[in-house]
Amino acid sequence: MNKVIEDLGGIKTGKHPVDYQYTLDTVAGELEIRVDEDSQHCFTMFCKFKDVERAKNKFDCNPYSGKYNVHIGAVKEITVDKAIEICTIHLERALPQTA
Repeated sequence: MNKVIEDLGGIKTGKHPVDYQYTLDTVAGELEIRVDEDSQHCFTMFCKFKDVERAKNKFDCNPYSGKYNVHIGAVKEITVDKAIEICTIHLERALPQTA
């Protein structure tokens, strides 16, 4: 997942689990991202917009904290690759559109 984030323009900023791992420039400003792929029960991509006011008007994020997380439960049909694909789509929705 980290390579996907970097390919989308994410910049490495910290080390998990202490900090968010990446920031990504989006249409609603900076998005902080941390990925937890190690859980046997849930694949989670934690995301949080820094500019909550701007983000809540564009995305279905938490209107108070700016959280824009993706939680994918451990379902037999959902492989890690599929979870990454779902998270990628989630991030791509926030990217500035290029012509």
